[in-house]
Amino acid sequence: MKKEDIQIVKILAIDDKPDNLVVISALLKNLIPGCIVITAQSGIEGIEKAKAESPDTILLDIKMPGMDGFEVCKRLKSDNQTKDIPVIILTAVKTDSETRIKGLQIGADVFIAKPIDEAELAAQVNVTLRIKKWK
Repeated sequence: MKKEDIQIVKILAIDDKPDNLVVISALLKNLIPGCIVITAQSGIEGIEKAKAESPDTILLDIKMPGMDGFEVCKRLKSDNQTKDIPVIILTAVKTDSETRIKGLQIGADVFIAKPIDEAELAAQVNVTLRIKKWK
C-alpha cells in the first residue's frame, strides 16, 4: 500500500467539559491509531469546526449550555456543507428511549450512553466511517 493510499481519519468531538474531551481524544487515538481528533467546547464552535475541517465523523454531547446537542445536530444536518457527516450522540444524562428516538429522528446516526464502552465506541465509529464512505 502506498503512503498516499492511507486515509487519515478526522474525528470532531464536541463537549462543553474539557475533561470529557481529553478522555474521548485519548480513547479514540488508542482505538483508531493515526486518527486526528479535533475538539470543540460549544455547539457554535463545533459547527464552525465541522465546516472548516470536514471531519469523517462527529461525536456530540447532548447536554451543553447555550446550544444543546440536538440543536447542533439539527443545524449540521440542515447545512449542505455538513449534512453528510455522520453524527454519534453521546450522553450520560438522557438515555431513555424517547431521547434516543429524538436524536435519531433529527439526524444522528448513532446514540451511545456514557460511561462509554471502548469496544462499542470503536465499533460505532467504524460504522459511521463506513456510512460516510457510501455517501
